[in-house]
Amino acid sequence: MRHDDVAPSRTGAATLDPVAPGTPQIAPLKHLKDYQVVKEDPDVRGWPLIGRDGRTIGKVHDLLVDTAAERVRYLDVELDRDLLASAPVVPGTAGPPPAVGSDGKAAGHHVLAPIGFARLDEDHKRVYLDGMDAHDAAVLPAYDH
Repeated sequence: MRHDDVAPSRTGAATLDPVAPGTPQIAPLKHLKDYQVVKEDPDVRGWPLIGRDGRTIGKVHDLLVDTAAERVRYLDVELDRDLLASAPVVPGTAGPPPAVGSDGKAAGHHVLAPIGFARLDEDHKRVYLDGMDAHDAAVLPAYDH
């Protein structure tokens, strides 16, 4: 993953192959059938996300793409259920996720993490968020797909 203002230390946004015009400017990668992560960059979907405190925040569920810039801008993170159980509910936030989503399937609590905070450990297939600890992530507003 690369980012325009970061050294090539595997920090920041993944570069993407070009796509058809007319798509939304920010969209989940799974909805962009003409986009994919380029071969030179790792696909971090499914990798665990670790906070600066060393705790597991969750798992990278998807990548949110800025189609105009052809860059990943956010990680869609499904929070770890143990983290949710220990997190206080903050007034004005969505609180814990419902047990079942509108489609009848188990629902997870998702948040968006800026890709600029991400640092990859390709050897261990992990993403680290150096600017955020587990508690910070647990109180982020819920991302409603």
